[in-house]
Amino acid sequence: MKTFSKKEILKKSWIDVKANVWFLASLYLLFVIVISITSDWDIFNTLLSVLGNLIFVLVSIRIINKEKVGYSSLFDGITFNMYLNYLAAYILVGLFVIVSFFLLIFPAFIVGSMLSMTPFILADGKEKNFWKAMKMSKKMTYGYKWKIVGFWFVLIGINILGLLALGVGLLVTLPLSLIAIAYVYKHVSSDSVIEAEVVS
Repeated sequence: MKTFSKKEILKKSWIDVKANVWFLASLYLLFVIVISITSDWDIFNTLLSVLGNLIFVLVSIRIINKEKVGYSSLFDGITFNMYLNYLAAYILVGLFVIVSFFLLIFPAFIVGSMLSMTPFILADGKEKNFWKAMKMSKKMTYGYKWKIVGFWFVLIGINILGLLALGVGLLVTLPLSLIAIAYVYKHVSSDSVIEAEVVS
């Protein structure tokens, strides 16, 4: 089974969060406020949530790539086509996980881990089509699935601690978690590129 260092990823993620803590905390707080205000408008609220998810993933990728992040560049790189494909992937991945859960054909968390890199692939521009991005995620996570699932449980534990800190801690632990997953994406992405070069 392929692997990555959870400890090293969490260490790097914590450094990144500390360096951008006020921006990340305010961004997450703003998102919670906007979603709360629009909660009665179901479809609009869902579309807004997906846009927020895309923005958070993009910000996480920029942070691990040591790029400058801020409100002025929040929508940089986001196109309508990217959003539509991200929305389609968001819906399909969710459906696959739900179906696998109820049919018990395959454990839902394995399906989730297999497709977990899809948002990052689309946001990073490695693939523009949602279906191809899902297939790429499946290839990237080959040999990593159980490791990713195990890492999720670690992140869940961290966010429970954030919740226990009067909920305010989530403004730190949620960005930390997404940045950590972005580092996992970077690792499995580079690993799959190396394998492709070796095969070719």
